[in-house]
Amino acid sequence: MTLNRYFNKGEVLNQLQSSNNIKSNHYTNSAAFYVDPINNLHWINNLHWNQRFYLNLEKEVHPFNEPHLFRPLNRAYNGKTTFWSTPSPEPNLSDDFWNKVQESFKLNAKLSCKSLSENYKADENCKIYSNEQEDGIDKADEDYKIYSKEQDTGIYKAAQNLASLISHWQPNPEKIIFVSILRAGVPITEWLCKMLPGSVGAALSFFVGIGIDKIALAKIESDFPDRSIIFVDGWTGKGGVAREISMLNKGPLAVLIDPWGWANFAGVKEDIFCPSACFTGVATLGFSRTFFVDSDSLFSAYRFPKEFSQTQIIESWKRFAPQYKEILKRSNNIKEYTNESGIMKFYVETDLRIHSNEVCRAFINAAPENLLFADDKFFAQKNFSLLLELAEQRKIPAEFNVSHLKELKTRVACKLLSKSSL
Repeated sequence: MTLNRYFNKGEVLNQLQSSNNIKSNHYTNSAAFYVDPINNLHWINNLHWNQRFYLNLEKEVHPFNEPHLFRPLNRAYNGKTTFWSTPSPEPNLSDDFWNKVQESFKLNAKLSCKSLSENYKADENCKIYSNEQEDGIDKADEDYKIYSKEQDTGIYKAAQNLASLISHWQPNPEKIIFVSILRAGVPITEWLCKMLPGSVGAALSFFVGIGIDKIALAKIESDFPDRSIIFVDGWTGKGGVAREISMLNKGPLAVLIDPWGWANFAGVKEDIFCPSACFTGVATLGFSRTFFVDSDSLFSAYRFPKEFSQTQIIESWKRFAPQYKEILKRSNNIKEYTNESGIMKFYVETDLRIHSNEVCRAFINAAPENLLFADDKFFAQKNFSLLLELAEQRKIPAEFNVSHLKELKTRVACKLLSKSSL
């Protein structure tokens, strides 16, 4: 049986009271509840994302023992909608890998706080970050020297920049709904909602070639008629999602990382790595990558067993969210990007999968044959260690000092075993 699941705590309240009597904070602190007539209200596998997911949740399946339900890793996108009727497979990543992902949150937080201390008095949150560093993490001081020299911002500062740009565009967060593009947009929306209190989040599906889940988008517009939509993704690759979002004329696109300049709002224009690129559906969402059924239905997903969930990853990600008060200190010095013609866009035709976070996704759900770095091995180990870890697990060779990557404005790239335009 397939259930339409896009309700949360706030909407159940809405069934009991008129919408005029419900204040926005009913939504602000609600999380990804789903209405299940058997089990009543619950989160998917105790993964507490503070946003709604608009999708059809299908039967529970084993993520690794039922390969017939997933498409082969090396199957290329053929331009037909049938390609999206089967979800991509899920990698079985070790607990050791997830521990390293969690450690990367702490390292990024320390780098952010150290950068802040150069210009601002450290706040209580930075003190917490510092006190929570585990043994050995203080070696981040050396990492910082390299990181700050080569890349002038990390993901925390990028998130603060992004929130500042958005707050300039719409100063009242209670008029904003962040619409996450599954999956990469979900963690970024989580941070934005915390940094801009009063805003809310929802998540829907989007596939190149098919576009956005129009049924889900219509439902979101109906549920939040008084809020302005801002689409959220983790990063841009070659601009495919950004181009299709712009054709909708429904709202701007905000991303954390935008090396080629296709988004309306971006936290940073450099190719820096975001650890949430490693997040998988089985570990952090509780359901598969969504798949297309028909134009009259929400996109669907298979549910995964709870035993595979990495709940501590989600809680750590939320725990290390940047602080709102830090944004205010920067807002007057942030260049504002709009959806006008002033956006500086870059494009070069290439068969490579480019930019570190897109490359990471290829290692999660595709079949790369190599891993290429524009910089030397030392720099790659310091800034892209999780990518090297994934390559090692999949026994894929890495190459360094690939100088032509700089012409593509990327620090990282890979070649897929089967050409794909994903």
